[in-house]
Amino acid sequence: MTAAQAPFAGFVWADPATATTGEGEAAVSVTTLTLKPYATKIGETEVVNFEAKIGEIYFTNLTDAVAFAKDGETVTLLKDVTLTSRLVIENNITLDGGKNKLTAVRVVCQGAEVTVKNGKYVSSDVAFVSISTSEKAAKLTLENVEVEAQEACAMAFDKAELIINGGKYTSKDNSVAQKTLERKL
Repeated sequence: MTAAQAPFAGFVWADPATATTGEGEAAVSVTTLTLKPYATKIGETEVVNFEAKIGEIYFTNLTDAVAFAKDGETVTLLKDVTLTSRLVIENNITLDGGKNKLTAVRVVCQGAEVTVKNGKYVSSDVAFVSISTSEKAAKLTLENVEVEAQEACAMAFDKAELIINGGKYTSKDNSVAQKTLERKL
């Protein structure tokens, strides 16, 4: 599998496949990695504590998985994850929370068509923001998610679209969904 060049600090696990990051001379092949700080055992098999995966490539860090994902791919959350900053999504991907919880300041869909499905999302601010760039319109689709936010559960700015298909949305101080012309990241 080949992925677009993306800076990331986590680890990639590709077994028995081979993953390649970057292109040309900067490409690095990745095969089975043993990550002792993250490893646990299930029977005789060593298992690494991963936050997310794309297909059969596993990541110890959700932010790295999102940066690594190409258009059309699905990033699957493998466990509950807490981020201390924004999660910015700039590619046309699907984020599948499964039965897991993502706690983050904010998830920003910037100039991309993003689908977020399944899972629970908790935010101390506005949970999801869809914002268009000068080059690309944004479209955020929320499907069967549970969202708890201090402010709005979801906002769309400028020409961005916001589509909500099912789920449960709770806003403590503001609204469930907003459309505004003022940019506020």
